[in-house]
Amino acid sequence: MSRLGSTLIRQGGSLTSCATQEGTEIRAIHAASNNRNGTKRDSLPNLADLLCSRNFKSAVSLLQKERSSGRSRPKSDLWLGYCLFHAREYKEALAVYERLMRVSGLPTEWERTDCEKYSLPSAASAETSAGTCNNELSSDEKEQLPLLKGLCHFALQQPEKGLAEIRHAKPGPMQRRLLLLLRMQWQHQDPRGTPFSKEPDSWEDIDRAIESLEEGDRDDQLCAAAAYFSRCRYQKGADLYGSLLSADPKATALKVYRALCCFRLGNVQEAERLTQEYLAQHPGSLFASNLLWCCLVTQGQKEAAQKFLQGLCEEMQLRVEDLMALSETLRPNLCFVQGASRELPAILEPLVGVLPERLRDYLVSRAHPQAFVVAASKSEKALKAGALLMLGQCGGREALLTEAQSLFQEVASSKQAPEDCPLKLQCAMYSFCLQGEHQKAWACSERLLACGNKQPALHWTRMLLAASMGIYEEALACILAIDDKTHGIEECYPCWFVRLHVKAQRPEDGFRFCMQQQGTPGFLPLLQQFAADCHVTKQYRSALEAFAVLEQVQPNHETHRGFCAAAAGLILQIACGQQTVEAIPWLLQLLNSSQGSSVTDLKAAAQRVALHFEKQQH
Repeated sequence: MSRLGSTLIRQGGSLTSCATQEGTEIRAIHAASNNRNGTKRDSLPNLADLLCSRNFKSAVSLLQKERSSGRSRPKSDLWLGYCLFHAREYKEALAVYERLMRVSGLPTEWERTDCEKYSLPSAASAETSAGTCNNELSSDEKEQLPLLKGLCHFALQQPEKGLAEIRHAKPGPMQRRLLLLLRMQWQHQDPRGTPFSKEPDSWEDIDRAIESLEEGDRDDQLCAAAAYFSRCRYQKGADLYGSLLSADPKATALKVYRALCCFRLGNVQEAERLTQEYLAQHPGSLFASNLLWCCLVTQGQKEAAQKFLQGLCEEMQLRVEDLMALSETLRPNLCFVQGASRELPAILEPLVGVLPERLRDYLVSRAHPQAFVVAASKSEKALKAGALLMLGQCGGREALLTEAQSLFQEVASSKQAPEDCPLKLQCAMYSFCLQGEHQKAWACSERLLACGNKQPALHWTRMLLAASMGIYEEALACILAIDDKTHGIEECYPCWFVRLHVKAQRPEDGFRFCMQQQGTPGFLPLLQQFAADCHVTKQYRSALEAFAVLEQVQPNHETHRGFCAAAAGLILQIACGQQTVEAIPWLLQLLNSSQGSSVTDLKAAAQRVALHFEKQQH
């Protein structure tokens, strides 16, 4: 998301050459190696040439060298921030924009940084440079500074700070797009709501905002496509990228983005075709090379994958070690080329066989038998175990659950992969779950979270574990962390969501959620469940509120009995001091809206309790 989002909310640059920077950096390293070997150095390059080739690291070096030699360039600090951002030096870019905002008089939290990192002799020198640049900036460029700083916070996974910054920005298309992505990022980290809104944010509101971008201009549609990818709506993302590519065939980077969506959808052949077309024009892209390698391995073409990476090293005139140093994404692939078998299980298994995503696909398509072909690889055994688990749970068949537990345990106890391998941890968690060892399963889930796993399947499992252990606040936090309900849990989600709010003594939020479901087929059953749960847990006020609604929309004998029982329980709690006497007027108002002899007795009892407390006060 950060890579796609930073490209689509970009400060500038061309989509057609988004990945050329990587190849240019490789060639620059190779040239530096030649210089060390005695090759004659070229003169300093032109900044415009470096920007056109997207060699941003070299552009940063050039700007720093110019500054250290006393040469001045118009808007040099603005160019420096731009190049640092696109070189993925987000903290350094943030510091540059902070300086510019400070001297511009814009509101910001200034943090003094180590100016030596930017080839500046002192903080005072940095202020002087920023002041000079500020005098050269137009009013529009100054108004964009909060957005540029917010964009850096987005890239640094700091949505709260980013949202604080863009409050100072002038409203506009770029501000709207960045606000959406920061809201999404914040919702992933803390689903209870954005820091500057009174009401909690919701994924439904965010999805509506994404849909509205589809009707906008090209940049809005690019942002919507990236947002769909982040939301795991890969088909919508692929369709949008395809439409944009048809409108602008020269924007070849869109082929890589569409290929990534196709790969996630399981259309590996189409992903391979698009990636190869892109690499034919931009052979230096490590991102596209990694995607092509994944396509080849997924289709079982391991020899072709090995040959491809070896050819990439030869084409770039680099040793494997240099290429590994350049690219985090290619490092596992290069381990494969080098035959580093001990490193492979921990790296390749999560890459090729991600258990929660595969299980989600089987659940949604109801194609469990597709996972029933047992092969030698641990990932495929884990997939079969997952399919058995789902079938066993649906049909209540103990034999299938026992077999699933055995397979999960086999993968978890494998000596071929290290203990912190995500696949092993997932299987160990499911194995402990099936054995009823909830504490051990919870410990495995904690380690998976530490590995960066934020899949809905993991949060759902953690929710069930926490509820089984009676840790309802933790269970509620887990279910609130699920951002996508389409993982085979959409039917169960509302019931658990409401029940956990009741268990966590937060019935007001549960009742509000129930009322939001009005007009849907599940509204009445959900409200009935909420009322019953509140009554069982002696939260009579919330139970009475729910039964009062049910009496209006579905009056019957059972609903009336529940209404009277909840009212009686609330009166007793008021009499015992567990509820305040201020609740009596509200209670009498509800009782007046109902009829029957029982209601008459309840009104009389409530009035006697009110009279008793009134006498005590006098």
